[in-house]
Amino acid sequence: MVVFYRIVDLSGMNAYILYNMHQPKNIDRGDFLKSLARSLVRPHLQRRVGCRQLPRELRLVIKRVLADDVVEEDVQSPETSKGKRKACSICPPKLHRMTVHMCLLLQSRMFAMFSILV
Repeated sequence: MVVFYRIVDLSGMNAYILYNMHQPKNIDRGDFLKSLARSLVRPHLQRRVGCRQLPRELRLVIKRVLADDVVEEDVQSPETSKGKRKACSICPPKLHRMTVHMCLLLQSRMFAMFSILV
C-alpha cells in the first residue's frame, strides 16, 4: 500500500511540474492536487448518482459533492417553505419526520435540522 501511495504522490508531483511549466499562473500544489482529484472522480460520481440500488443517503451526499462548485444558495425560501408538510427525504423512513422546508439545491424535502448543510 505504501508503494502505491508513493507512486500516486510522484505522479501528482510530475503533473504539477508539467502544469506549471505550461501555465503562466502558478497555483499552490495542494489546490492543484485537489482540483486534479475532483476532475478525475467527477465522471464516476455522475454515473453513481443515477444508480437506484444505492442508499438514498449516499446519493444525497454524492449530489452535494457534485454541486460543490455551484454558488452557495439559501436552503429555504418563502416560496418553498409554504405548502403541505411532507416526509423528509434525508431522515430514515422509520422516523417519518414531516417538514415544510425544501432544499433548493437538491429539490427535495428536508427537516429543519439539516438546513445548515449547504
